[in-house]
Amino acid sequence: MPFEEHPCFITPPDHQVIRRYMSLEKFISLLIKQSLHFSRSDLLGDPHEGSYTMLNQLLDHHQLSNFCEGNHEQVNTAMANNAAFRNRMKATIYANCWTMQEHESMALWQIYAGNSSGIVIQSTVGNLKQSLSSTPDALYISEIKYTDYSEDIIGPLSDDINAVDNVFNAFLHKRHCYDFESELRVVYTRWENLDHAIEPKLGYFIQTNLNDLINGVFVYSPLPQAGNFLELVKDICAKYNLNKIVALSSVIAPPIY
Repeated sequence: MPFEEHPCFITPPDHQVIRRYMSLEKFISLLIKQSLHFSRSDLLGDPHEGSYTMLNQLLDHHQLSNFCEGNHEQVNTAMANNAAFRNRMKATIYANCWTMQEHESMALWQIYAGNSSGIVIQSTVGNLKQSLSSTPDALYISEIKYTDYSEDIIGPLSDDINAVDNVFNAFLHKRHCYDFESELRVVYTRWENLDHAIEPKLGYFIQTNLNDLINGVFVYSPLPQAGNFLELVKDICAKYNLNKIVALSSVIAPPIY
């Protein structure tokens, strides 16, 4: 079983329903490769990925001032080194992202489909674990915590210089402006990328059993062509032996007056 427990990761119960939104092109790629794509964290679309809060910066400065006995040059050098290391950490963390929202989200449909067509695959945390159980790679799974980066702190609050914050914490928090995502994140690490001589890859494909993973496929397309798009997706699923329910998204049901 590739999933490893870690104190930083808050893993929901196996029955938790999860969804992943995507374009038709990404769906076809999923079927062809039979793999989930893990994107490098600095390519996920949020420039604050892997960053810390204002209070974290103040706490770092306080701890280092005590440790360096007030030597401002040493403190500034240490602060700069910390920032460089944390920024480089983004090259080591790769993520595959889902939503835990109870219902389909029009906001997420607009992001991933816009005025065109899109697909959402539905699963559970337990099915996600099972589908990736044959990979030799260690994977971690957690819900994302949404935080006020102007008032909150990420990680342990301590004056002890040895109370080192775990590097995972910064990648399991996001700003409140993203809380509509209700994100679940699967994390894959490549620690060797800390070496600046290595050019980190943009992403990795990790093999999965799609029939174990997917409970249902739901399609979104503007009316009246939604029916044609539904039949297209059904044909594609049949071609790649994905034997699951394929249905129209509930968000495009016609209004009743």
